[in-house]
Amino acid sequence: MKSSNVFYRDLNKEFDEVVDGEGVYLKLKNGEKILDAVAGAAVVAIGHGRKEIFESLKEIDQQSLFYANNGSFTHKWQEELAKKIISISPKNINKVIFSSSGTEANEAAIKIARQYHISKNQPEKYKIISRKQSYHGASLTTLSLSGRSSWREAFSPMMVNAPQIAAPYVFRCHFCENECNLSCANQLEEEILNQGKSSVAAFIAEPIIGTTCTGVVPHRDYYKRIREICDKYDILFIADEIFCGYGRSGSPFAITEWETEADIITISKGLGSGYAAIGATLISEKIYELFYNKNTKLIHGSTYSGLPISTYIAIQVFNIIENENLFLNAKVQGEYLHKQLNKLKEKFDIIGDVRGKGLLAGVEFVKENKTCFNEQENVALKIVNYMRELGVHVGCGIPFTNHGKHSDHIQITPPYIINNDQIDDIVNSLEYAIKKITL
Repeated sequence: MKSSNVFYRDLNKEFDEVVDGEGVYLKLKNGEKILDAVAGAAVVAIGHGRKEIFESLKEIDQQSLFYANNGSFTHKWQEELAKKIISISPKNINKVIFSSSGTEANEAAIKIARQYHISKNQPEKYKIISRKQSYHGASLTTLSLSGRSSWREAFSPMMVNAPQIAAPYVFRCHFCENECNLSCANQLEEEILNQGKSSVAAFIAEPIIGTTCTGVVPHRDYYKRIREICDKYDILFIADEIFCGYGRSGSPFAITEWETEADIITISKGLGSGYAAIGATLISEKIYELFYNKNTKLIHGSTYSGLPISTYIAIQVFNIIENENLFLNAKVQGEYLHKQLNKLKEKFDIIGDVRGKGLLAGVEFVKENKTCFNEQENVALKIVNYMRELGVHVGCGIPFTNHGKHSDHIQITPPYIINNDQIDDIVNSLEYAIKKITL
């Protein structure tokens, strides 16, 4: 794309131009119609080309979409959106801070955790523990928390000190042989003690791992144990639901699947569904009450926090999800997706693992005995390209997620409006791609 004035991620790749979208499909400039089975990296919840979003902008008083600096003013759209989000949130959550992205939402969460402990006269608590095989954002701080070696390497001299524990990577578990003993969860307590229990402010984790190792789902008791450890050492638990939250797992918030409460929850992708750049940091009553009673001012803000047009559009997205019962559809269609993928797994030994919940699925490819393919074989990329031959677009997984070694997986995260026939198209194209690789 040397002729373009845009600095693209891959300078040697020619990017297809999208000219239209409808439902789960994208239309390219060359006339090709693509089934978007990743929803733009798990973003487009309500589907492409929802004309009612744009029509609604014509119907309202457009003067109400003026810019209002969040540090000095409020407006009805952010107040209304906050109420809607709280209406579906876990019962301990009662406040929202808006931002422009998931990275910003996580930055806010980290800063709130730090200020929370300062307000409790615990200024020595500042460390944030995270997990390997994770992703929390593109800023230096959030990338420091991320266990994505391929993205961290170039910036390692600039990273902040962020201790990490093992992810609950069941398929490649280093701890348990026949039955889970929650050793990966217990690592949190070990790391707290290793760092010094009075120095740790928070633990951050994706309830279901996103793009770094797509679809990793912990044991049913994992987060209960995490919660116990956090409470024992007065540490906040931050649930990063940028990727897995806002309905993608089949529930409004994935952490509730483990009957566990987080102190802070972050969301973004599905919140704006690709129609607005917006993120949100959800705060528990425990944190808010401390700030309020201590008269602590929040030292945080950003130019486009609570931007009227972004919050207005996010309200329209919320209404569509609610009116069309799309959280439920994500659950129902997700069950069908995983059923069909597991049928495929039974047919082909190259599929080592099918994982995830709802419309969040990861498929990992292996040789015998879980052995990874060589990096030079580009198995996942070949799978993606072969599926594209049949008009299906899936995500190619991040490399080196097998405990720092190369591995191959793909990401399947379609819009919540998908139906059985379209899921069959995805699975059939995957079968076609596997046959091209193996036969």
